[in-house]
Amino acid sequence: MIAAGTALVFAAGAQLTLGYGVKILIDEGFAGPDPSGLYKAVVFMLVVGIAMAIGAMVRFYLVSWSKPARVVAPTSVNGGKSSFMERAAGPSPIMMSSW
Repeated sequence: MIAAGTALVFAAGAQLTLGYGVKILIDEGFAGPDPSGLYKAVVFMLVVGIAMAIGAMVRFYLVSWSKPARVVAPTSVNGGKSSFMERAAGPSPIMMSSW
């Protein structure tokens, strides 16, 4: 869980960097005298976006493998022979009385 927390902080830091990226995009990209400023600003925004994606992916992967996420609830009633409508309607009162 420590690694998932680290990935969360990494992704949050990348999210907070987006504001700085927009500032660079406007100040150096659109309003700057040199066209290479726009290229650098766009590359910076792409790097921030990729960092956010990697951070979110790692966090999701690590949280998915944690013990509470692996607990499986019973998904079938009557040995898996129930119809879709029975499952969509929710648990039967008989099943609820055993909870």
